[in-house]
Amino acid sequence: MNRRESLARGAPPAAADTLHARSAAGEVTAAPVPGRVVCFGRAPGCPGRDLYVGGDDRRVSRRQGDLTYHHGHWWLRNTGLRPLRIPYGELLAPRAAPLPLPSGYTPLFVQGLGHREYLIELHVTDPARCPGNPPRGRPALDDDERLLLVVLGQRYLRHESDPRPFPSRKALQQLRFLRPETDWESPGIERRVAQIGARLNADEAVPLHALLRELVDATDLVPPDLALLDRELDG
Repeated sequence: MNRRESLARGAPPAAADTLHARSAAGEVTAAPVPGRVVCFGRAPGCPGRDLYVGGDDRRVSRRQGDLTYHHGHWWLRNTGLRPLRIPYGELLAPRAAPLPLPSGYTPLFVQGLGHREYLIELHVTDPARCPGNPPRGRPALDDDERLLLVVLGQRYLRHESDPRPFPSRKALQQLRFLRPETDWESPGIERRVAQIGARLNADEAVPLHALLRELVDATDLVPPDLALLDRELDG
């Protein structure tokens, strides 16, 4: 999964209720045919409709879950041994009743070893929905700015319930580890964020919470950007 490509920004044109599913290892598109199943996990076992996730992480089940189309919806089921995390901090426990996917975008997080989570992006086509807002044409983020905002906004990108910015002290520690060649203390996290906010919002002062909400809602930051934090998890 290319971090710059995200189903949060929309999916290719398709018939109503078409399922688009994407992980770091690949992607699957499935038409809304009653009884059709899309499986995901380390070795899902649905030839032609497999979505691999988790690599060699044994905490991820070979068949972690599946999505089945019936009664006009795609239904998400957890067939693995660990909970699946869905938006707003909710968990789908193993063997729990399947959940219907809403139209549009849903990020799904598969729990792995330790604190590692693997992202699956899901998008159900709804042609009746109004198209998203066009890009605003504002300046792009450079690599250091993006990493800084992903670290500070990781709870927003994980679609947690009532997210708040990552604490500055912990953010500084994480930034030093992830990109030690950058001097994060000059001019400092707060000053850097203020400069980014002013540049993106015509010199208006924007609180950090509002800035992160805006960047996620506008898909300037998307869940695949969380891959920038992988080095810490690998270390």
